[in-house]
Amino acid sequence: MANKQSGGTRLTGINPLSYMGVEPVSPPQLVRYQVQPTNRDFNYNLGDLWLVESPFQVWMLLDKPQNVAFWALIYPQGGSGGISLIHTDAGDVVPDVNGEIGIIGGENINVGVSGPNQVVINLNRTIQWPDTNAAGTEGVIYLNGDRFLHNVGDSGGGVFNTFLGTLAGNFTLGATADANTGIGGRALTNVTDGRRNTAVGTEALRDVTTGENNIALGRIAGDRVVAGFDNIHIGNRGAVADGDSSTIRIGTEGVQLEAHMAGIFGSTVQNTVTPNTVLNVDDDGQIGQLELTSSGATIAITQPSNGVINLEAIGGGGGGGNPFAFSYVQVADTPQILPGTVYDMGTQVALTKLFDVGNNFFPGDGAGAGAVFTAPVTGKYYFEFYVVHTGQSPANGVPPSRISIITSKRTYTHRIPNSTSQEGTKLNEIYTVVTDLDLGETATFEILINQSIPVLGYIINGNSSPTTTGENSTRISGFLIPEGASGGNFSQPFLGIQQVDTNVPVVGGIIGPYELGSGGNAPIVEQFDVGNNFDGGDGAGTPATFTAPETGIYTFNVGFYSGSTNSGSIAIGIFVNGVQAGSGAGTTGSDANIPLAREFILSLTMADVVTFKVNIRNSINPAATNTVLVSRPDLASLQMNNLTFISGYRIA
Repeated sequence: MANKQSGGTRLTGINPLSYMGVEPVSPPQLVRYQVQPTNRDFNYNLGDLWLVESPFQVWMLLDKPQNVAFWALIYPQGGSGGISLIHTDAGDVVPDVNGEIGIIGGENINVGVSGPNQVVINLNRTIQWPDTNAAGTEGVIYLNGDRFLHNVGDSGGGVFNTFLGTLAGNFTLGATADANTGIGGRALTNVTDGRRNTAVGTEALRDVTTGENNIALGRIAGDRVVAGFDNIHIGNRGAVADGDSSTIRIGTEGVQLEAHMAGIFGSTVQNTVTPNTVLNVDDDGQIGQLELTSSGATIAITQPSNGVINLEAIGGGGGGGNPFAFSYVQVADTPQILPGTVYDMGTQVALTKLFDVGNNFFPGDGAGAGAVFTAPVTGKYYFEFYVVHTGQSPANGVPPSRISIITSKRTYTHRIPNSTSQEGTKLNEIYTVVTDLDLGETATFEILINQSIPVLGYIINGNSSPTTTGENSTRISGFLIPEGASGGNFSQPFLGIQQVDTNVPVVGGIIGPYELGSGGNAPIVEQFDVGNNFDGGDGAGTPATFTAPETGIYTFNVGFYSGSTNSGSIAIGIFVNGVQAGSGAGTTGSDANIPLAREFILSLTMADVVTFKVNIRNSINPAATNTVLVSRPDLASLQMNNLTFISGYRIA
């Protein structure tokens, strides 16, 4: 043998590998040498053993392609079945100190039958692997007998599935199950027709069968989802009984006790906030919008600019009042205002505050700056403009003066009718409007003095004690009408008007006291009633009433418009549980229509019942018939003037 090591001894007739099930081409031989074999020792049969006496070693010939011998040391290192050295054409490869063998790659190692299902390993380059078949016999890496890495579905039915982890996914996916990714033991192990699910973590989305578009991160994350869809569960199992769809859950209640998120602190949101709402998290961890109320005050939230939200506790006492409401009066007369002049309220005499919940009304400064209301939030607002004026009335046929409420979008105007009252007689005008205002929109209030009035002009009258004497006083009031509010947490405003005339005879020179809403088939018809606490009566004996839903401070505005053919006086009274709680009076001129309005601020206890009465004294003709009149209101916009009405709301 040309390549045979010298000094060796060949022992024949021995088959030491037969117990291993190896069937060599010819019976293996055992040779004995003093040195180790090399790749040039190819003139031996496969399975031949090479014995080195010192140190004692046993080598076996594994292969000899193209006369290159591959000997493997099987003893002592190979005694447990490992390979300690491989002979290659690049030289001998031996294990390092960790028992690892490194092979300089570049060539393919083909495993299996040649064809598309053959596993091709290109050392230091790629591993080519077939798609997983439904039987799990191809394209699968098993770990201790369990599927560990596969892409079942890609060879038929669904596509783009990837599963990595012990028992992740399965081999029975339906034809529509595609784009599923399960990483972790038993991740997505029960999926059937589910699609586009991503599960990372042991048993993440374990029980999903037909669910779609779910994302789960963490051990047993989303494992309660079965058929749910569009969920994101991070460190959370989800609702019981497959209760989640389109839900985000992060963390587990009672386990994670604090939440820290970057990018929130110091950042602002420029968009307008929803009025009176804030971000809220309930005891189930759900994040949502919460409407704020308080048992001790009203919580008002606004967003003036730059993402800054103002939170203000205002009012007080048992559930809160209207978050935005005001009432201002003029306590002193203005100087004479010349004919043809447009007088802006507050420019010559600043108005005096009765209350201003939210501080959104500027009363003027008496030095040129007029009164203005600025809407703190977008919504529907109610305004009352009551003007008491003194002066020479214009002659018949002359266009009347007017009072106006002017918003940024529209001007609401009430023309003051002609009158034959004598100079120096106080006359009253009532004008009410319901209008929509956007955040930041304004409303102003003006009076046009008729050009035909004598040079003496008009005086806009005030009252130094408007809340105690009942004397006529020019007044502006208003409030936000909450939408959908009820119960004790809001102001529960209401407005009712008398829409038909009713005749009431004079008895002994006095009408009544007549309870509004009780007679003449003339009930007080509700225009809005947030909370359903106002009853307008039936016009057949049952009067209009307001029942206090909570203990607190309330304001009521009562307007009374009477027709009289003679001089006399009118009065408005307010009663709580049948006991008079306030009144206000006015005097008519001869042959005049008489508008009168009064504001009453009362402290009410829950369930108190409020009624409203009016009196008319005719000093000239006690037998005459007087009439409670109303003008025709514009109900489409609730633009009304000189009418019989009742309004009210809670302010604290």
